[in-house]
Amino acid sequence: MEKARKIDKKTKCDLVTEGILRMITDEPYRPGSLLPTEAEFCQIFSVSRVTVRESLKRLANMGVISICQGEGTYVNELTIPSLLQNTLPLRKLTSDSADAILDARICIESGIAKMAARNRTTTDLEQLRACLKSMENCSLNSDVPGFASERSCFHERIALSCKNEILLSFYYLLNAPGLESLHSYSLSPQDLPTSCLRYAEILDALDRKDAENIASLVRLELMREKRALNAHL
Repeated sequence: MEKARKIDKKTKCDLVTEGILRMITDEPYRPGSLLPTEAEFCQIFSVSRVTVRESLKRLANMGVISICQGEGTYVNELTIPSLLQNTLPLRKLTSDSADAILDARICIESGIAKMAARNRTTTDLEQLRACLKSMENCSLNSDVPGFASERSCFHERIALSCKNEILLSFYYLLNAPGLESLHSYSLSPQDLPTSCLRYAEILDALDRKDAENIASLVRLELMREKRALNAHL
């Protein structure tokens, strides 16, 4: 029971992301409205600037806001990704819902990977190589939280490589703020080197535009993640 409760715990970043979303919804801020500065958000939520920046980055990835360097952060007009993203409440997870989310990821992300193999660009490959390099560095340092974060970045880069707004929307829906704790439960320091090798295979399949192989590899990787998570529940 104790292990299941750990999944329910929200980070400061989760709470700030939720809080900013509520501000945008409750005020309401119109599209194009300027949000408070990072310093003001730090005071509002009593958190560090690092936490605020990560929260704003998540909201930008969701399509809810746009961060303009040197100008500020603006509210976007609602798009398909942001509408779908906000249909998933940022609430505590039960073991059943965690399992259902991973099942959905297996179905959706294997299809995303197949389309990414057809539509990926040279720039996409470069960014994925950078993610993999960061994963390898985390592996050398036995940095499990860092590895989990970089692994999520790798999956996100594959989703962006598919060049399909609807599939990308579902990717963000299934990787919403508040679900990050699912990504690290399947890892231990001993697993990291082998995991890096498997992700190198995924990248190689993407490089070769091998749609069937990459779909299979991504499916197997997410199935491993699901089995490892279930072992903790």
